[in-house]
Amino acid sequence: MPYHYPKSSRLSGLTLMTILAVCGLPAPGSAKIQNSTLNLPSTTPAPTTIMRNIIASGYSEAFLQETLKSPEAWYRDPVYPSPEYAKRYTPEQIVSSLEKAEKRLGYTWPAETASSYLAFNSTGDRNAMEDNAFDRVRALDQLVQAELIENKGRFIPQIINGVWSMCENSFWGISAHVHLQKRAGSLPDTSEPVIDLFVAQKALRLAQIYFVFKQKFDEINPLIAERLELEVNRRVFVPYLARNDFWWLGFHDKFVNNWNPWINSNVLHVALLMERDPERRAKIAYKAMRSIDKYLNFVKADGWCDEGPSYWLVAGAKVFSALDDLYLATDGKVNVFQNELIKNLGKYVYNAYIGDDYYVNFADAAAKNKYSPELIFRWGEVSGDAKMMGFASFLAKRHAYIGNPKITAYPAWEPLQSDFWFADNQIGSGRDSTQTNRGLYFVAKGGHNNESHNHNDIGNFILHYNNKPFLIDAGKLYYTKDSFGELRYTFWPTRSDYHNVPNINGAEQAFGEQFRAKHTQLQADDRKVEFSLDIAAAYPSDAAVVQWKRTLLLERGHHLLLKDDYVLSEFKTHSYLNFLTCCEVKQKDSGVVELRNGDQVIEVQYNPASLEAIIEPFDVNDKTVEVSWGKKLARLRFKIISDKLENTIELKFTGLK
Repeated sequence: MPYHYPKSSRLSGLTLMTILAVCGLPAPGSAKIQNSTLNLPSTTPAPTTIMRNIIASGYSEAFLQETLKSPEAWYRDPVYPSPEYAKRYTPEQIVSSLEKAEKRLGYTWPAETASSYLAFNSTGDRNAMEDNAFDRVRALDQLVQAELIENKGRFIPQIINGVWSMCENSFWGISAHVHLQKRAGSLPDTSEPVIDLFVAQKALRLAQIYFVFKQKFDEINPLIAERLELEVNRRVFVPYLARNDFWWLGFHDKFVNNWNPWINSNVLHVALLMERDPERRAKIAYKAMRSIDKYLNFVKADGWCDEGPSYWLVAGAKVFSALDDLYLATDGKVNVFQNELIKNLGKYVYNAYIGDDYYVNFADAAAKNKYSPELIFRWGEVSGDAKMMGFASFLAKRHAYIGNPKITAYPAWEPLQSDFWFADNQIGSGRDSTQTNRGLYFVAKGGHNNESHNHNDIGNFILHYNNKPFLIDAGKLYYTKDSFGELRYTFWPTRSDYHNVPNINGAEQAFGEQFRAKHTQLQADDRKVEFSLDIAAAYPSDAAVVQWKRTLLLERGHHLLLKDDYVLSEFKTHSYLNFLTCCEVKQKDSGVVELRNGDQVIEVQYNPASLEAIIEPFDVNDKTVEVSWGKKLARLRFKIISDKLENTIELKFTGLK
């Protein structure tokens, strides 16, 4: 069923709207020093690839043709009607679901106009086309969910209207992705079907609806299911099998991002549910395996998702979705869950957790995220990760999930990590205590300025206190035509001046893989956590900076000390330390700035002879950032008064009890 999976727990069960919205440690007291020091040439190197070929190398197309089962033999959701669906929801959730669907009974299924597509090229506006397209998906989701809960047939006519409307639609993708076709412009060319993220995502929704409702559709008119078969074939299966030139397939052996697992996993799922020819089904499945291998060849071994927690849902988690489908559809014969990289991709989710649904949101990602307990529990179950299963139970209890008693009965675990270190991605953290979410918690990053969904943010860190954010990353900006073009770093959410890093000699950090951290390391024991790196190479030559060593020292239970030691080759203008905050900010005393988030307070202590505090509230003016942080944020800037070429600056962050 397309919405919740109490038995099989596949990520593909998440709705499109949900997708759009959202390591082992030593024993306490043991010290660790972990280093990731990189010294690369000034020219931009090619992304590192390791020819792991984890999935396809152990199997063959012929093996899949003999082994893949029909969906009736492995797909664990019953066909409509079934009383089982309603058991997955609380009474309150059932009422809410039915109310939403009832409002859609008169829905008119609007199509996208030509002008809404053309708006992307003419004005850069994506929403002119996307608003209608995504609302139709939302309406269909709501109607299907309500009908599966109620089983009375009153939503069936509108479900058929929604399915038929999708079939009549010229393009299942979005205006921003029409560029995949050969014809220029943002109007879709129906003579050349191309596959983007949302072509594959809509095909997934329709395939799940097809499987669950096909018997009912055939009772009414067989042409409904036949039309779905025709459209999925011409829009998805034919171009997928015929073309190897879609960049996201990775067959050019160049870097690929979340598009690869997101699309491949969805196409695979659609084929396993709808393609009845064993030979063709095996061809699609094997191609998906080979293509996802290309993504895994570029993923760093530690498994951290550099695209952020929102994109993990459609990146690492989509890898798992594909692997789980293959495992189920082959009766366990395709099984790579014990591979260390696959395990690490799953561990990311509990390591990125901060508290109160906040996750580490470096890059284009929302600060708050909600994940399916089914997905996380299933992944933990097949990989043998008890922490994942405990975290799934924690999330289930937190969000009133009742679908699978196996999950809610499992001992809940909130991942209050003492500290962690992802050496390949250079992400480190420290927390006051693993026993409570009270106290200070920081996460900092090194890396380089050409990561996927990159922000210019080397040396950036976020700081939470008593489960509330104080120093933040703005996260995902509002996407337009220019969000991934030459103008990307003119938007404030991606600029280093709006991250918690310095402006040096009037210069911000620059974009490019050569602009990177050096000598990044984390040291931790039961009393302290120290993260340090040199960020000088993240700045262009105009910054005239020889060294800028940044150290974050968490004295557990006391304070976080920020220490910047720098050497300049020239003094041009005063440098600034920038900090982005969602808090109320005020100058409390000389040398003390107060950050207040509700009833929680952090004092920032500094030497007024060395630094001048400047408080700059500003209007966010970004629809996507506002979802996480509201309409107003503030920049706290400290002007470095000295004109010395060598200097040391310190700030102390102390939470008030």
